Amino acid sequence: MSVLSELLFFACFIYVYMRLLYPYGIILVRFVFTEPFKWNKYIEKPRLFFHGLGLMLMHFSFSTIYQYWQTPQTFYFISSLLVFILGMVLTQITWSRKFKRIVIPKIKEKLKSTKNFNISITELQLARLYDNLVRYDMVLNRQNFKRGLYSMFFNGLGRT
Repeated sequence: MSVLSELLFFACFIYVYMRLLYPYGIILVRFVFTEPFKWNKYIEKPRLFFHGLGLMLMHFSFSTIYQYWQTPQTFYFISSLLVFILGMVLTQITWSRKFKRIVIPKIKEKLKSTKNFNISITELQLARLYDNLVRYDMVLNRQNFKRGLYSMFFNGLGRT
């Protein structure tokens, strides 16, 4: 590996780490000395996640790049170089305004939709469920439990 290319890769790593260390180093020092600091967890946590992912890609692909440097036309070299560039881009996207405005809301939307199970049940199915719960002694035969079960399925969990 030539000295210039080694310096280029080294500079990429230094840039990413310094870009990460500057704002979070200040926050870490303030946290250690119990000083107040601004921390928006809805932006900073995803940013740290993407930085960690990008740095992991950069580090894992660098060893393959270094190994196949003498034969740069091989598949392993080219794919590792592309993975390294992807990792570098992934760490830099997090500092853009688009990341705050577009990426984070889209991720929240995707995560929010997975929490909604959209269970639908008919009254006949619910009555059969309740009867079988009573039959196998899983619940006591009480009218208020039956009303609560119906209310839970038809009105939602928080509105019994």
